[in-house]
Parts: sequence; structure tokens; C-alpha cells
Amino acid sequence: MKKIFIIGPTASGKTELAKFIFDNFKTEIISVDSAQIYQDMNIGSAKPSSSELNSYPHHLINLIKPTENYSVSQFKKDESIVSSEIFKNKNIPLLVGGTMLYFNALEYPIDNMPASSEAVRKKVSEELEKSGLNHLYEKLLKIDPECTKIIKPNDKQRVMRALEVYYLSGKPISSFQTRNKTPQSKFNFLKIGLMPHDRRRLHEKIEIRAKEMIDKGFWDEVMGLIEKYPDLNAEHNSMRCVGYRQVFNAIGKKVDKRELMELIIIATRQLAKRQLTWMRRMDGLKIFDPFDLNKEDVIKEHLKQAGASDDLFTIIHCEEVIEMGEHPTKAISQKTNSSIAVGFGLLKAGKVDAFCSAGNTGAMLVGSMFKIHTIPGVIRPCITSTLPAVDGSKSIFCTKTNDHPHFFWEDTATLSDAPAEQLQISQLPNAPDGAEIVSVDVVIRLRKKTILKP
Repeated sequence: MKKIFIIGPTASGKTELAKFIFDNFKTEIISVDSAQIYQDMNIGSAKPSSSELNSYPHHLINLIKPTENYSVSQFKKDESIVSSEIFKNKNIPLLVGGTMLYFNALEYPIDNMPASSEAVRKKVSEELEKSGLNHLYEKLLKIDPECTKIIKPNDKQRVMRALEVYYLSGKPISSFQTRNKTPQSKFNFLKIGLMPHDRRRLHEKIEIRAKEMIDKGFWDEVMGLIEKYPDLNAEHNSMRCVGYRQVFNAIGKKVDKRELMELIIIATRQLAKRQLTWMRRMDGLKIFDPFDLNKEDVIKEHLKQAGASDDLFTIIHCEEVIEMGEHPTKAISQKTNSSIAVGFGLLKAGKVDAFCSAGNTGAMLVGSMFKIHTIPGVIRPCITSTLPAVDGSKSIFCTKTNDHPHFFWEDTATLSDAPAEQLQISQLPNAPDGAEIVSVDVVIRLRKKTILKP
């Protein structure tokens, strides 16, 4: 049995790739995101919208309240149950996210560390506030010098977690960490890693996402969480998530929108760096650059292998995609760099002779009407069915999509409807082996009678 992993840093395009795979293969999506497990945490976790979830259902999101805890071992148990159901449906589990500990738990033994507690978290937080991060790290050096070979002095979250484990168990965190890294899973994994070669492109995406979150009401979302869950505080794991920590800490302070956005961007960049570092240590990861500017060369190579010449085509890259479920008018007007919008623009400018697309039909109709305009006398485009080439040189299009017979007038090469009620087909020949009859097109050829004069 096989599972597919899509792994990558935040804002690297994991969701879009998952949608593509879902549309083309028999898969079901499982979220591997430690922020998306929480209810009511939507904007800051980049959780799929309701409309997206209708089209692309996700497992393991909205599992618990923000005041509740959720462990790696619990994720492993839940994922196992969900994957079993997916296999029963004869589909493939498609695991998508950026929580590397969760991915690691699916392949390797889990370190049996004690669960965190609110009291201990509070103790460590008070110590941090009183003495600073350097003090905590110096204490960790004395308690567990082995773990400090991995944990950096500025990695606040891991330093605090290491001290929490020591306070809870009396043992250093390194004593719990599994030495045997032999995979113990019975599954085969196809691990796809989205790793940008140009870090600047990723940073640009992170900045765009941070701005969008603020504009969508990230601040109001966190305020709503505080109101709905009165016991919620900064030490809950949910409020340790990147973005939520920054907004939560900013509430009640004089932090303007621009400053808050910068704080979120910095924290998200640091998260992405940690994710990329983890990915470099992963075995069997098939690396792809989500921002690869040489995609054109790859496409050309595939076309060459199919026998096409370089002289026959020009590739124009479009950054945006009009999805099949989007509103046609809004999509055309808002996504000006989509293939459909760009295609109609080229046609209007006379740079191409014709334009076709297998994409959103409604967007194609809107684009043809408002960008190209209709032929005088034609109110709107129509969707037609195609008949076989009846005269050997041209195809005939009929605007009636129901099954009905036709007269083909050989003298004028024109088509007209034949009376369906008079047509009787008593028997059809057997279809060849491996084939089935889908429909029957009836074309009755006519020509004018020759009248002989006496």
C-alpha cells in the first residue's frame, strides 16, 4: 500500500498541488498541519475555505478547541484510522502539510516524551519573562548538553519545550529521543518535497500571505477566539502557532497594522527556515522547485519527445488559474493573468488566429462575449454537439444536443433535421471485443431527384 506526501515550507504551494493531484488521481486529502486541527482558527492557519472544502474535502482539520491539547501520538492514531477508511474506499491517502513532526511520526518510532501541562508551561514562561532566553539556554546546557548540539540558543520554542520535559520527568529531553531511526511503517511513501531554490521567491509569497491575512480580519479572528474561549491564554499550544502568537501578544498593546504584519512575516520566515532544514534531513524526498522559472524548458522537452518541433509553438507562462467552480465573470475580471484571460487578450490583439481551452466553460463564454464580442446578429455563443465529417472535407455542428437523425443535402452540403418519430432501428451490430456502443448518429444523405422530360 502506498501513501503520498506533499511536504514543503509555508506558502510554497502545497495546497494547489494537492488540488491538482486530487482532480487527476483517486486520492483523499489528509491535513498534516498542527494549526489546522483547531476549530475557529481559519485565517491564520491558511485553512481551506468552506467552498474549497466542498470541492476538496480534508481529513483531520477542526478536530479540537483552541484550549485543548493534541499530541503527535494522537495524530498518528487518527491518521491511521483515516487512512484505513481511505484504502477501503480504494483511494490513496494524500497527506499535505508542513508539520514535520507529524510526517516523521508516520515513518519512525515516536519519542515517548511526557505530555506538556499548563502549570509547567506557565512556570517556564515566567522564568523566560523574568530572566530571558539566554538564562534558559544556559540552564539547558547544564541539564542536557547533548540536546544543545541540536537546539540553537535563539530557538525559544524548543528551548522551552526541553525545559518543560525536564521539569515534568526529571530526565533530559535527549534521553527520550529515539536513537533507532529505522522506518517502521508497513507503507510505501511517495514523498514530494516543494523546496524553492531562490529563497527570495518564498519570502515574497510569505509577505503576500501575511498581508492577505491581516486584510481578511486576522486580528478580529483572534479577538473572537478570546471572547469565545475565556480561558485561552498565550501558553496554550494553539496560541503558540506562528501568526497567532504575534496577534495574541499584540492585543492590548500599541501595535499598528504595519508593525504587526512585519512581526508575522519575520516569524513565518523563521518557521519556513526550520521546515526547510528538516526537509534536507529527510530520506527519499523527491525535490521540486515550486517557483522553477525553467518550466518552459521542461514542457518543450516533453513536446519534443512527442514529435513536435520548436518552431510550431510558443509557451506563455500564466501565474493565475481559473478553477472550475469559480464565478465566470468575477474570475475573468479579477484573474487577468490566467490562461483564459491571456488567451482572449492575444486573440483580441490579433496575435493568434483562434483560442480554445478545456477549462471553465462559463469563463470561456464570458471572455468570448465581453473581450472578443459576438458577430452582428448573434446574441450569445452556444454550446454545440459535433457530428461526423459527412462530406469528407468538413465537420458539421448541430446546436440541438438531444439525439435525433439528420438529412445531409449533398447538392448544397447542408444539414437539416429528419423526423425522429419515423426512424426505426431494429437491430445494431455487435460491438467489437473490448468496446461498447455509446450512441448512434444517423445521417441520411439526400440529393434532388433527376426528372427526365419526354
